[in-house]
Formats: sequence, C-alpha cells, structure tokens
Amino acid sequence: MSVFAVLVLLWYVPVIVTTGITHIFIGDWRRYGARSYYALYGAGLALCGVTALLMRYLIRARIHVPESVSWFGVGAVVVGLGCLLWSYKTLSLRHLAWFAEIMGDPRDAGDPVRTGPYKLCRNPIYSSALLVMAGAGLASGVLTVIVPMILLFVLLRIEDGELRTRFGAEYEAYAREVPLLFGTKAIRLIRANRTRTSSLVLADRSTSE
Repeated sequence: MSVFAVLVLLWYVPVIVTTGITHIFIGDWRRYGARSYYALYGAGLALCGVTALLMRYLIRARIHVPESVSWFGVGAVVVGLGCLLWSYKTLSLRHLAWFAEIMGDPRDAGDPVRTGPYKLCRNPIYSSALLVMAGAGLASGVLTVIVPMILLFVLLRIEDGELRTRFGAEYEAYAREVPLLFGTKAIRLIRANRTRTSSLVLADRSTSE
C-alpha cells in the first residue's frame, strides 16, 4: 500500500513548505499582492515535480507492517480525509487558497472561526492532515512520512502564534476552551473522569471506615 505514502509525500511536502514560506514572509508577499500569490503556487508545483522525481528514494526507508495494522492505517486515512473535507467546507475557498492572507483581506481581522470542527479543536485542517499522514505511514510502512508530520507540527505552532497575535484576547479565550488538535479534548475528559472516579472511591472508603 505504498501508494498512500506516495500521495501524501507528493501533496503535503510542497504544501507544507510553501505554506511555511507564506507565513514567515507574509508581510513581503502582501507588498507584491497577486504576483506573489502566483509565484508561490508556481513554486509549489515545481516542488511537487522535484518530490516526484525523488519519490523512489523517498519510499525506500520502510518497515514491514502486519496486514491488520495496514488496514487500520487505511481507516485512519479515510477518517482524516472526511475531517479534512468537513474543515474545508467550514472555511472559504479564498482563505484556504492563501489568497485572503496574501492580499490582506480585511475579513481576516474578524473573529476566529468557531463553528463546525472548530468547536472540537483550533486547527482541524492540520489535525486531519496529521491523521492522514499517520494512516499512510501505517498502511505502507514508509518511514519518510514522519518528515512532513514534523514539519506540519512546527507550522501548526507558528500559525497558532499568529492567530494569538491577530485576534488577541478573543483567541486566548477560545484557546482556553478548545484544544489545539483533535483528540486532546478526549484525553482531557478521560483524565478528568479518572480523577473524579478516584475521588469518589476515596470518599466511599473514608465513609465506610
């Protein structure tokens, strides 16, 4: 099932690199407007071509994965893609294509999105992408998919810092209520329930004694 790893590397390596460049030099891109927008997409396509040329070397590093684990990875890819589509539906296409950010769209100064999957985590797009990458790695056994996962997590932290700066107190309040990634809220709830259960057990023992 190496096709999953191939698709992930072909898509996410160019997207992550060009998105990172966009965020790091956003002020410079805005000075040139639409020209920088097209230049970034051209760079992304060129990087996609380079990745394709190097693909046979990128997928060499692999380990044997049991069939059951491979199918679990396929399921993770499907779930991740579903969450990704849900996230895309929530945001506008202009924003997803970086156009609004590069052009300095005044709507960026509004409130942070808090509907749909953004009720569950602050960055469902990256959360879904991480799930797709992890699933592709499990399905194929290709270890190289760890590289875009690390890059995406770094980019996630950069974007979260930008949003804190852009929206200020509004985003800080949102961050206190909603976790950064999918799953972390569930982990918090499990820990809270364990703590509550332990407290109840100790209280019952104290009462019986």
